[in-house]
Amino acid sequence: MSTSVLRLTLAKPAARIALVLVLIIVALATLGPYFSPYAFDEIVGAPFAPITQEHWLGTDFLGRDTFSRFLYGGRTVLVVALSATVAAYIVAVPLGIYSGLRRGPLDVVLIAISDVIYALPPAIFLLVLLASTGPSLPTVIVGIVILHSPRIFRIVRLITMDISKNEYVEAAFARGESWTAICFLDILPNVLTPVTADFGVRLCGSIILYASLSYLGCL
Repeated sequence: MSTSVLRLTLAKPAARIALVLVLIIVALATLGPYFSPYAFDEIVGAPFAPITQEHWLGTDFLGRDTFSRFLYGGRTVLVVALSATVAAYIVAVPLGIYSGLRRGPLDVVLIAISDVIYALPPAIFLLVLLASTGPSLPTVIVGIVILHSPRIFRIVRLITMDISKNEYVEAAFARGESWTAICFLDILPNVLTPVTADFGVRLCGSIILYASLSYLGCL
């Protein structure tokens, strides 16, 4: 995102308020464990104890302090969601650029694979994956990458197909420049802005997926 676009966005009061709220949430998730009154796995009272001065959110089914677990859990959610989202872009962006430029049989195969994955219900897919391989954070990250990659691939592919029609790209081909040079110098810089805008949406989706699995007791 360019500096001018960022400046225009932050000029809106709603955008500034949203940015402050996001920074507060990130700071709470990052620094929360340092202010936690108890360890996340420490049993400190009776199960399902009500809210008191010692336990601001009560206790869970094992007697652990819910507020402490809330402070500890935010960091894990952010790390898993951010890792999975970044990995999905690392996989999908090069494939989308290559497919949008080259077309051909590989493009047909990638579209078919993305159609199949796109049709899978995300939560059910992750539940089946965890049931077959066992609950673990790497498995969750891989599952989220698989779910996000087709969507990112399609966006990047369509943007690349649109950019490839421009005269400066055709001139680069006419000069005999390599595919790698065209991808990095002509296509990728123009793809970054919409991809950056899409990144926030994918990151929120990753957080929701991980939180849903945690709520269902799969992790």
